[in-house]
Amino acid sequence: MSAVVCLLVINHIEELPGMAISSILEQCRDDIVVGYLKQDDIRNLPRHKRIKYLDLSEEIEELGADPSILLDEREYVTFDEDLFFYLVQVKWLLLRRLLETHEVVIYTDLDVIWLDDVSEDVRRTLQAWPSVNALVQDFTFYSSEPKLCMGLFAIRRSDFATSLIRQCSKIHADGFESQKKFSDDDAISAFYQMSNHSTQILKLPSQSYPVGNLINILLPVSILRGLRPAKPLIYHANFVVGWRKKAMLMRFVQMRFNLGLSSLSRFFTSFLRVGFDFVLRKF
Repeated sequence: MSAVVCLLVINHIEELPGMAISSILEQCRDDIVVGYLKQDDIRNLPRHKRIKYLDLSEEIEELGADPSILLDEREYVTFDEDLFFYLVQVKWLLLRRLLETHEVVIYTDLDVIWLDDVSEDVRRTLQAWPSVNALVQDFTFYSSEPKLCMGLFAIRRSDFATSLIRQCSKIHADGFESQKKFSDDDAISAFYQMSNHSTQILKLPSQSYPVGNLINILLPVSILRGLRPAKPLIYHANFVVGWRKKAMLMRFVQMRFNLGLSSLSRFFTSFLRVGFDFVLRKF
């Protein structure tokens, strides 16, 4: 079963894309496609024979966007801005494009660090469960209110995949039009709750695919022996705003599972940078 891993880069972002891409290269053998809107946004990203950069600037017109939006020179559009929720709709266009030529597409956010071969786990899961056509991160708290997360998402080419992307794209566009801060997570969660095909979507286990607020399960200490969980396959540094904080969390997780002078140094550099930013905001 062939698969491709993809990411989406919107605006020039320090450190995060390079960390995410490098971790994927290290953990799996699949090709990687990085979708982008502006050439300048990918200028410092890794080059490798397995990496392809895909220009999606023309696709943005499908969103009804003013092309001048691509002239925005800000370095990083944060999660608390309306523009973030608008631009992330390009994710559905990227998935649609890649499903035209690939059997399985695995999408991963820029604030996701791979700690193991996610591609292999996705293949095994889809082979073991023929009725399943999509896998998605889960951060549900109340079982009556499923909440899914598009930070790690995999989909198999099928009629269901075509329907999911079409419907989620519309849900996302309508949601943004009515309330602005409506995300791809909101879109996939709404689709899951209202769809008769929810049995074709498998929610990934939180222990092996943790979201940001589960960072405590990755701490190297435990009250009692045996309570420490196994190493997860990824860590998704969401729930915090700002690339410096995300980078610090991702560096911490790398250090936690690959302790050495270099990983220790990179983490403390990130830690000090976040602390320095905090002090500056106080003055």
